[in-house]
Amino acid sequence: MSNPFQIQFTLRQHTPMIHFQHDQDGATLRATEVKPKLDRFIVEKIGSQHPVAETTPYDAGVVYAKTHKWLIGEGKNGIALDYQKRIMVLEAPQATTILKGVQFPCFFANMGDDYSENPKKFVFHKENLILQINCFHTELKQLIEESFSAFIAQTNFGMRQSKGFGCFTVLGQRIDNAVSCFTIDKTNDNNSKELFKAIDMFYKSIRGGVRNYDGGPPAKFYFKSLLVAHYHQTHPTKMYDKEAIKDILIQKNKSSNGIDVKDLLGLSTTEKWGNDATIQKSDEKLEPLVDRFASPITFKPIYDDKIEKWTIYLFAHEIPHLYKDTTIVAKTGRGNASLKMWEDFDLIAFLQLIEKYNDEEDFDNHIQLYGGDDNYDNFIRHPDCISLKKIYSTYKIL
Repeated sequence: MSNPFQIQFTLRQHTPMIHFQHDQDGATLRATEVKPKLDRFIVEKIGSQHPVAETTPYDAGVVYAKTHKWLIGEGKNGIALDYQKRIMVLEAPQATTILKGVQFPCFFANMGDDYSENPKKFVFHKENLILQINCFHTELKQLIEESFSAFIAQTNFGMRQSKGFGCFTVLGQRIDNAVSCFTIDKTNDNNSKELFKAIDMFYKSIRGGVRNYDGGPPAKFYFKSLLVAHYHQTHPTKMYDKEAIKDILIQKNKSSNGIDVKDLLGLSTTEKWGNDATIQKSDEKLEPLVDRFASPITFKPIYDDKIEKWTIYLFAHEIPHLYKDTTIVAKTGRGNASLKMWEDFDLIAFLQLIEKYNDEEDFDNHIQLYGGDDNYDNFIRHPDCISLKKIYSTYKIL
């Protein structure tokens, strides 16, 4: 007899999860990570359906949940809704694979003291998982049933989630509400190294650019950041972050100002420039608001066994106004660059705009425009260029 208060979802894992409890039996999704994220997703959905004047959807959702007595507490991860979650591993011989000694693009945590004290490994569960939820509030239970597939479609788990690690889906679900996607023709060997190489290259191509020196300058291949190219086309007279920092390091000016462009797609507070220059970035305010801003793009890689192909979906998350209103100070040994965020940047419009580079002629013109005529023939034949062009040839708006 079915339980009227119980919901079950069957989950499939697509990519390895970077797990700090890899040594435990059945190491996989943790309810302590899933529930706070799902709670927030549901609360924001409630708030958008039942808005309260001059409040955020989250705050409006909290008001609604309190009114209906759905809250059981509030912790460091936010409020907690009144339901119980259990994740069950369907046991099978060698169901869980722990990938040892594997190096992935997009992941650098196996370096430094933090890793040596708290090692993380990649965990892949080959069998399906059952996620079971018990809820005694009829309306809340219905909300969970209606929301869970959309939640899992745009959420990954573990470390480096935004780059596609820890990707799960409800078995057989469609992916909706992504902005765009691209595909790669690679089989899923559970290591998925070629997949993450493609994600890493694509992300670099839109954020900081792709450079391959193959042992040292001059560059054997260079692809100008599409974000910076977009900025130059819309703000041709204003200096952007790299130019402002170069103004200090190369032109030997003591200070410089510019617009922070690259950090809109993720802030790294420490950057290495060449062999001897280290750039430290921080919020200019006395009480810093920004420490490390994660990328607002989530890559969701879904593998199709029938056609042996990956589809990588891109979800865009709103960049908080608090961050876009920030001025970042980039400190060097020779001076400081004050970098005001690009306030009117539209992430979704940008991801739609770059679809034009799936045309081979536009792609090649971009390389020629920013790489120069002298380098064009060498760049266009480079393996990285061939790989990147193939990725863009499949890029489309959804």
